[in-house]
Amino acid sequence: MSKDIRTNEADLNLVKKFLAYANCADASYALILFIFLLILFNGCSQYDKFKELCEKESSQTTIHNECYWEIFSNRKKGNTQHDDKGEYYYSKKLNKKIYFDYQKAKYINVSQKDIGKITDTIFEAYYDNIHYATIHSYSYSRKGIFLGGDEANGFHFYYEKTDYCKDIGY
Repeated sequence: MSKDIRTNEADLNLVKKFLAYANCADASYALILFIFLLILFNGCSQYDKFKELCEKESSQTTIHNECYWEIFSNRKKGNTQHDDKGEYYYSKKLNKKIYFDYQKAKYINVSQKDIGKITDTIFEAYYDNIHYATIHSYSYSRKGIFLGGDEANGFHFYYEKTDYCKDIGY
């Protein structure tokens, strides 16, 4: 069934009202686009700042005890071995096996500053009550809709995610 539209019989006021609504919609879309771009570029500039801080993060670590720092940095790199007593690292400087006891390891949060979405945290690292390093750490918090989980735990959505320098390859 076809409809016969007669433009010559259309009410001029109705056409003007329709055009006014269309102009209002165009302005609304422009405003929404402006807000979206503002949020996008503000978030991108902060994320770029976060990446710059991550590049500098390792240079801001202060090492107070070189031997303990070597032990823990080699532990993170996977340069350890196992025997019947547990996991150990062989120190060439000390010429002996050093076993890990994680109950002796402590990280104390000394300060934390929030700079927009970026958090600057300073930790003091202790092993067996010996302060061996002061570590700078940065994180970036973002909001969105993220899918998580797996087939064993079930899938779920979460709405906030925090990235750390190690997550982006630094």
